[in-house]
Amino acid sequence: MGHRAQDTPQLWTEPFARPRQSKVTSRFGTGRVFNGRVSSSHLGVDYRGTTGDPIYAANRGVVALVDSFFLAGNVVYIDHGDGIVTGYFHMSLPKVAVGDTVERGQEIGLVGSTGRVTAAHLHWSARFGALTIDPGNLLSLGPPFVPGRSASRAGGGHSP
Repeated sequence: MGHRAQDTPQLWTEPFARPRQSKVTSRFGTGRVFNGRVSSSHLGVDYRGTTGDPIYAANRGVVALVDSFFLAGNVVYIDHGDGIVTGYFHMSLPKVAVGDTVERGQEIGLVGSTGRVTAAHLHWSARFGALTIDPGNLLSLGPPFVPGRSASRAGGGHSP
């Protein structure tokens, strides 16, 4: 999925938005402790949620994968084009199918606690090609990626 995403033209013209407006409970790059030792880095951003709370597409794109995995639980991956793919993990219920075109702010699923988790939340991830990136950085993309937008206006919520 990562390499193929660079074959897709850019599908979005608006800034990226947070997939939830709730509190961030874990940031990208923080250490993951297992058996008292840091064993890995957190490769996404976690948003607080209660099972059944809505999850929104961060931007326009095409659903590339809907599946269930041991660690990530129920997942949706959206290919936004130009190499950018976002992932939404631990869903209780995905509400999209592979091949669907989704719009920025469209509800794509519900928060859950599937996979290896201690509580219901959304884990939001991002990739640029084969590289895992901090999805929070997508929120501040300006020109040339978003025409006519200055970095000072970065941000935002979902637009249902």
